[in-house]
Amino acid sequence: MIAYLVATCMMFIACKKESTDKQITSFSFATPPAIGVINEKAKSIAVQVPDGTDVTALVPTITVSEKATVSPTSGVAQNFTNSVTYTVTAENGNTQAYIVTVTKGNGSGNDKGVLINGVRWATCNVDTKGTFATKPENYGNYYTWTEAKNACPNGWRLPTKAEIESLVDKTYVTIEWTTLNDRNGMRFTDKATDKHIFIPAAGWSDGTLGGVGEYGMYWGGTEYGSGTAYDMFFFSGGAYLANSPYGYGMFIRCVSNN
Repeated sequence: MIAYLVATCMMFIACKKESTDKQITSFSFATPPAIGVINEKAKSIAVQVPDGTDVTALVPTITVSEKATVSPTSGVAQNFTNSVTYTVTAENGNTQAYIVTVTKGNGSGNDKGVLINGVRWATCNVDTKGTFATKPENYGNYYTWTEAKNACPNGWRLPTKAEIESLVDKTYVTIEWTTLNDRNGMRFTDKATDKHIFIPAAGWSDGTLGGVGEYGMYWGGTEYGSGTAYDMFFFSGGAYLANSPYGYGMFIRCVSNN
């Protein structure tokens, strides 16, 4: 009987399949705050950092498939002057290489904006303080509400409660969940002029970045109550006025002072 049990255990162990998963599921920098865009088909990761960033010793935070490992390891500084190859090894020993490329944004503050329901909205998110991201689909950086109040470039500011309400007003604005260059987000189109803006679903941070590609949370400039402020919240089901604690990390889409 003992020999039979031992043999049965040995067969179970031998038949147990090891995981073949070998993906990088997220790649980001804490300093400066930047989130990598993963192209799973091309096995590439693109990260944009602000102009002036020293890319010779950036420290990435990397998550990979369960039971997999990555080399170079997460949390170890690397020189990103040129592309860096990261290799993920599955539990069964199979490997997959990802090429990570870091580029510097131009920090342009020359966004002319788009008029939506009477309010001129920037076409890109705020990147590093005082600058816009280079493309509408780029997430930019997240900020606490206290930081966000002074993050917009010159001539721009956080939207008021009323301005957020005007953007999510379905009477005058068509609101559509869509994709721009493989990034999920919301398109807001002025029904009178057919002008539109795209705002990416960049997620939020409450200590841990979450909801990327599923939710958008963007600061407003109007206080809601003690320790909270209004924000715009959206997902595939719609866009709404909301409110959140000052300490949350959210993204910024500015409105014009003019």
